[in-house]
Amino acid sequence: MGGSVSAGAAQLDELRERAMVAYARGDVELAASLYVDDGVQHPPGRPPIVGRQAIRESYDMLFARGGLTLRMDPWETVIRRGEARERGAYHLAIGAQTLLAGKYMAVMAETEDGGWRYVWSMVTPD
Repeated sequence: MGGSVSAGAAQLDELRERAMVAYARGDVELAASLYVDDGVQHPPGRPPIVGRQAIRESYDMLFARGGLTLRMDPWETVIRRGEARERGAYHLAIGAQTLLAGKYMAVMAETEDGGWRYVWSMVTPD
């Protein structure tokens, strides 16, 4: 752990891309695997979702709709000592219909294998 900041930035770009791919494919396992075991999601208007298993179950329900497109556009990413925080804009759609759009914040941690996973994420609609 503890690679260069530029390597970490590239890996965080990859993490974000894998999240968008998971939505496009409706891949529950991939989406859940992007979180640490005790990860937390804060969806708008709902209580926090705590733990990878609960996150997996949430994705099961969300992805049942099919045809989702997620776009994440980071504004700022700060990497320090194996941890990163990011804020940006997101857009979630089904076909041409926007379901949610707004801002996101996330905390990520570098894992033992040198990859990155989400620890905590929150979205707020515009």
